[in-house]
Order: sequence, then C-alpha cells, then structure tokens
Amino acid sequence: MKKLQGLLTNPLSTKTIVLTTIVFVIILVVLNQLVRYLCLNVIAFDCPQNWPLSMFMFRVPPRFYYPNAKHLIIAAATIAVFVVTLVVLSKMKYKLFPIIVFSTILVLGSNLTQGWQWAFITPTAGVGIYRNEYYNDATAITNVSDFISDYVDLQPELLTHSRTHPPGAVLIYYYLAKIFGDPAYISIFLAVISVLIFGYAFWRWMNHETEDEGFSGYLTLLLLLLPAVQIYFASSIDSIIAACMLGVLSFFIHPTRRYGVFWPLLFLVLSSIISFGVLFLVPVLLGYEYLVEKRAVRIIQVLIGTFVAYLLLFFTTGFNYIDSFIVATKLENPLGPRFLVEPVSYFATRIEGSIEIFVFLGPILSLIMLKGLIENSSQRRHKILTWLALSTLAVMLLMGVYRTGETARAALFIYPYLFIPIAVYLKSHPLSQHERDLLASLVFGQTLAMQLMGNFFW
Repeated sequence: MKKLQGLLTNPLSTKTIVLTTIVFVIILVVLNQLVRYLCLNVIAFDCPQNWPLSMFMFRVPPRFYYPNAKHLIIAAATIAVFVVTLVVLSKMKYKLFPIIVFSTILVLGSNLTQGWQWAFITPTAGVGIYRNEYYNDATAITNVSDFISDYVDLQPELLTHSRTHPPGAVLIYYYLAKIFGDPAYISIFLAVISVLIFGYAFWRWMNHETEDEGFSGYLTLLLLLLPAVQIYFASSIDSIIAACMLGVLSFFIHPTRRYGVFWPLLFLVLSSIISFGVLFLVPVLLGYEYLVEKRAVRIIQVLIGTFVAYLLLFFTTGFNYIDSFIVATKLENPLGPRFLVEPVSYFATRIEGSIEIFVFLGPILSLIMLKGLIENSSQRRHKILTWLALSTLAVMLLMGVYRTGETARAALFIYPYLFIPIAVYLKSHPLSQHERDLLASLVFGQTLAMQLMGNFFW
C-alpha cells in the first residue's frame, strides 16, 4: 500500500501515467463486460453496447467508416497546431486571447478528423432517418410569435431533442439558420461562441480566485482541451448552455462593481430559456451563499429578476415556463418515475451517467481531481463549490434526469466545478513547464484518440 501511495505521489511521473491509464481502461472494459453479461444473460435493461458511452459508434464498417487519409492528415495538422499552441502560450504566459484563438482552432480541427459531414453538418441537421434535431424543428417554424405563445401545446409534437427544452433551444437554430443557412456554419458558429464565453468566464473566475493570470490561463487551456469540450462544443447546443451557466457562476461569485447582479441575471435568463437543466444552479448558488458568504441577498435578487423576466414573457406572449417544465418532465418519463417503472434500467443509467463524466475527464485529471479533493488545504471554501455541484448533480441523477446517460454532453456544465480541486492541487504542487506541456498533451491526446476511434453523434 505504501509503495502504491508513493507511486501515486506524482501524478505526472511516467510510472503513474502508465499505471493510472492501464487501470482506468481495465476498469472500464471489465465494467462494460459485466454490464453486457448481466443485460444479455440475467435481466434485460437499457445497456448500450459501448456502455458507459450510450451514443457512440466505433469507426469500423459497416456502421461507420475507418479514418481515411484525409482524416489522418487533418489529425496530423491539428497536432502540429497543438504543438505550436504549447510553444506560443508558454512564451506569452498563457494570455487569454491566444488561448481562445488556439482552442477554437483545435476544437474545429479535432472534430474535422471525422470529416466535414459528421463534424459539422450531421450534428446540426441530422443524417438519414436521424433527423430529430432542434434545427429540423426550427426549419418548420412559420411564425416565431405563434411558436412561443403556443409552445406548451406544440411541445409534445416536437422532435426528441426539442420537446424537453424551453423554446429558446429551437429558436437559436431558427435565427442561426436565417443568418448562415448552411447547417455546418451553424455548428462552427456555436463552437466559436461557446469557446469564447466558456473560456472567458472560466478564466475570469480562476483569475479572481488565484490572482495569477498565467496559472488561470493554463487552467483555462486544460479545460478547453478536455474531450468533453472538444467533442461536444461543435456538435451540441449544450455547449452554449454550459457557457451561459458558467457565466452565471463567474459573475455571481465575483460581480462587477458597476453592474452587480446584472450579468449573472442575464446569463441565467439566457441559459434558462434554452434548458431546464439550469435549475442545477439554484441549490449550488444557494448553498454557496449560505455556507461561504453567510447571506442570501444576491441569489434572491437574481431569482426575483429571473421570475420577473418570465412574468413579462408570459404577459407579452402567453408562454408559461412552469407549464413547459411540467410537460417536459412528463415527456422525459411518460410512464412515470423510472425508478418505479424500469428500476434496473434506472439504476444502470445512473451509474452509466456518473462514470461517463470521468471518462471524458480522463484518467490523469481524474486522479489529480481526487488528490485535490482529499488533500488538506486552506482552499476549503473553493472545494465547497465542487461538493455542492456534485451533490446537486447526484440528486438530479437520482430524480431520473439524463435518463439515457450522455452526461458528458448534457452535463457539460459540471466540468468547471471538477477543475476547482484540480486548480487547488496544481497551485500547491506547481508544475514545471515540461510537466505543464505533458499534462496538456495527455488531455488533448485523449481527445484526438477518441475522435479517431469513434463517433459521438447523439
């Protein structure tokens, strides 16, 4: 045991990297085989073939295609950009602007290894019989005013992805389709704007917490290199939702002197009109206010402001947010609470969703996060946010949210909270430049490997 503890002391030693990665992969393979065996031979339940990845296909015919020469060339070019990124950012001491620029290029490049169709067109417009995207509902809108006012009645008739969201999700694609026309350009735009908001909000938050611009920049780079960010920022509206939710957190914890609660209120209204998942923020911010700030004035102001915004929307359009939420809940679980109707599938997907988050975080960052959580530190107030976020997400999972897993996409907003203990650990155990480059390479290397191995079309 002591030898194992000694081996794990430095998470970036060669032996630790190799051991952690091997153990990580073995655990996933064993769990996959166990779940599949139970599903096929003991009791049938919702168990995707590549559990804990529910929406995933290996790039192997006939279901998908091998990476061709063009894809491999793009991958090589993306690696070259990544190398340049490390060199330039280290010399520029991880300034925010080049981080945003290079990270955007890497998101687009890593996705382009799937080919133009699957990287940018399919995620927005669907493919073949799988045309159940927000974009497909958006193209059917003839009158925006009627769509909003009649949304609760229209909701059950919408396609799979749209029906469990507020109208903002479909309307974003409606207006982007008017501007860009081509679904591929919509995907690219969403990736660019998501990286910009997500990166800035996280950097701003970390910069206030650490008062170290270079360190905050490096953490922002790591976050933007995550497989979850790289894979889903160009393929899902959940990237915009995660970005706006992070904007709420950043400006709520560190409000501007001039505008106070304006920015967190704005980001909360924006994210809430796109997704009901924004309810995650309420207990997190309430808990933070009570446990850390010893007050609840700001969260009450933000919630009242949001209520007023939706009250105005109701009186001007007739759209009822609460009714829409109730409809979405019933559509998500049409037969009733899943733990009563399908208890085995419910239990399996809860485990699946929990594990998937850490699969997309990766073995080394998961190890660093764990070390940061359990390590005694003076940064207790920071880790409270992580525990609040994990507890809230756990409650959401227990309530049946994300019924088919896919948490790395749908719960993208959780990753900044997981970076708090990572930041605490790396701050108390400073990395050399070589170690910084090595850690970034491990994270982005996993991203490229996952992009070349399979497709994550959801």
